[in-house]
Amino acid sequence: MKDERLSEAPLRILKDMANLTNVYLEQVAAFGEIDRFPHARTITVGYYALVNPFQFELCSFKSEALEARWFDLQDKPLLPYDHNEIVEASLDKLKLKLRYEPIGFELLPDKFSLRQLQDIYEAILGVELDNRNFRKKILKMDVLKKLNEKQDGVNHRKAILYQFDAEKYRTSSEQTAFFTL
Repeated sequence: MKDERLSEAPLRILKDMANLTNVYLEQVAAFGEIDRFPHARTITVGYYALVNPFQFELCSFKSEALEARWFDLQDKPLLPYDHNEIVEASLDKLKLKLRYEPIGFELLPDKFSLRQLQDIYEAILGVELDNRNFRKKILKMDVLKKLNEKQDGVNHRKAILYQFDAEKYRTSSEQTAFFTL
């Protein structure tokens, strides 16, 4: 749109096309190879958004030609033009950011198990983490509130639930290296 700021465009698109609001959003990079789009010179500023699946449900696009769907990164379809490159650059930036800021909590419900937290890190980083070391590292940071609640509706032993304590994180000395492997 001619009258909107660069940072407003992805928010409008998320709202218009997927009815998503109030999401974590970060600029990735500008993509402007001369031949990236066959019909005209096009420059794209890529963003990634962290969409908490516990808080949002995708709706239909306003255009019947387009459809919003969730994909596992390993199973995503081949995207047109240089959009796979944009996804990869976004994932690389997300992986880096995840190591020094607690943005993984954006993808969890308010109350979560350590297993759920570890699943987020493993999915984004694309690695399997040792359970004991992960839990030890996370609990040592002292940024989680242990709750007197356990998981409901699971087929396994109910895990203790936690909440992220943003205030403790802001005053923590661990801020510069949130999660290094």
